[in-house]
Amino acid sequence: MSGLLFLDNDSLLRARQLSTIDQTGAVVYLTSAATVQYTLTDSAGVALGGETWPQALAYVPGSQGFFQGVIRDTVVLPPAGSTVLATLTVDNGADQRGTLTGRLTVQERTW
Repeated sequence: MSGLLFLDNDSLLRARQLSTIDQTGAVVYLTSAATVQYTLTDSAGVALGGETWPQALAYVPGSQGFFQGVIRDTVVLPPAGSTVLATLTVDNGADQRGTLTGRLTVQERTW
């Protein structure tokens, strides 16, 4: 995962097509039965201020494993050009847990 995170703006964080593999080898997309949370850190792994971590991502009804949440503008971001790490923890029950990390580049929104 990679993307942009704009200074002083709310941002949508979306995890797409989270899935597992069943016993037959078929892809099974996660649903609202799964718990998906995220934490934002700087490049050194220090949690960003302005929010209590982790935050939940909600399942998008009717989707194929999409989960999303809002990163509020109150999160204290490093300067434009910096990298923020978004670490997702996924729990879909026994023997179906995982961690994913993506990079977000901080930018200043211009027009």
